[in-house]
Amino acid sequence: MKTHSVLGQVLREVSDICRPSGLSNTHMEVIFSAAMGELASRSISFLVDRYLKQRSAEATEEERLHGLQRLLLRLHVVVEEADDRLITNQAMLHQLSILRQEMYMGYYTLDMFSCGAHEDNRSKDYSFAPSKFNPAKRVCFCNANNDGAAQAELLEQVLGSIRNTIEDVNEFIIFLNSYPRLHRQPYNMYLLLDKCMFGRQMEMELVMNFLLQSQTAPGAADHLAVLPIVGPRKVGKSTLVEHVCNDERVRNHFSQILFFNGDHLKDAIVETLRDGGRIKHQNGGMGGGRTLIIIELLLDIEEPVWKRLYSAAKSRITSGSKMIIVSRSDKIASFGTTESLTLQFLTQEAYLYFFKVRSFGSTRAEDHPKLASMAMEMANLTSGCFMSANIVSGVLKPNLTPISGAWPLQPSGI
Repeated sequence: MKTHSVLGQVLREVSDICRPSGLSNTHMEVIFSAAMGELASRSISFLVDRYLKQRSAEATEEERLHGLQRLLLRLHVVVEEADDRLITNQAMLHQLSILRQEMYMGYYTLDMFSCGAHEDNRSKDYSFAPSKFNPAKRVCFCNANNDGAAQAELLEQVLGSIRNTIEDVNEFIIFLNSYPRLHRQPYNMYLLLDKCMFGRQMEMELVMNFLLQSQTAPGAADHLAVLPIVGPRKVGKSTLVEHVCNDERVRNHFSQILFFNGDHLKDAIVETLRDGGRIKHQNGGMGGGRTLIIIELLLDIEEPVWKRLYSAAKSRITSGSKMIIVSRSDKIASFGTTESLTLQFLTQEAYLYFFKVRSFGSTRAEDHPKLASMAMEMANLTSGCFMSANIVSGVLKPNLTPISGAWPLQPSGI
């Protein structure tokens, strides 16, 4: 009705304009016909556009989840391609870290909705069956179906965030092609996890860049570069350093890798560096006599003690040597000659992704929604502990067939 009234009003205005000009009825009919055609065309375009917008807004949850799966597939391809490149630029590494977090969030959202759908179906068949896992955790992930509006908003936010990320990834891909490929590419992510530190690829490369970077600045020959690594207890500082020290590039670059802890540094004199510590690697035939010193502090170290230690180290080791100092305290950041590296705990989304990859291996978790739902619950029981995840997933991997509605906790025959 509103469209008709507007159209009638426009026609009357056109008629009032044309009548004083003395136009014939034939000319009037042509003008009216043209005006009506234009208005009809615009009205149809308006209605079609409005319908499409409404249809998009009313897209079903299943359609949105399928859209999220397609976006995640594209994002996953980019991340895997980047993981196969030797990236040295810190900005590129930071961008890659953002892409990973978006990917983890996307898969986490898919799992959350799949878990909810599975719980709905299972509740119909086993409405009085108690959960074999922590019921509080189940409420956290799966009971959110009771709030459909909040779930729909969450899904739309994740979709929008990943769309924006993919739209901005073109330049990243262009620059990515300029970096060389790594010598060995794993066939699947689960084959790589035993030889890398999951979720620390960016931090790993930042440390590698620090260690392998040549010192060409004026006065660098007399300069001992120091990288502080800080973070809370059990965040993985020592594990990160261990992975770095086991890398062949580092072992070929340094002739010797020495490790010191707080007990070794009570006196902090030259004899400490000469006689104390533990040799983690030694290869006199390579590395040009360079030494990598690793210092792990359990407590704070006083600045005067640090100055004596640094002076002793600088007088003993050859040019090109490096030092890494590890502590829970942020105070050691001031001891560094470069920006400190701060480790944070992995997000819940990243940890769940790790748990699924360890548990399912090369099997697609999406093809086993019931098992994926159980894995989600069990991932919460491990409370973000990597050791627990490795143990539990190692036990569960041979048992990809649920028995009596539950995932067996022991392999058959044990």
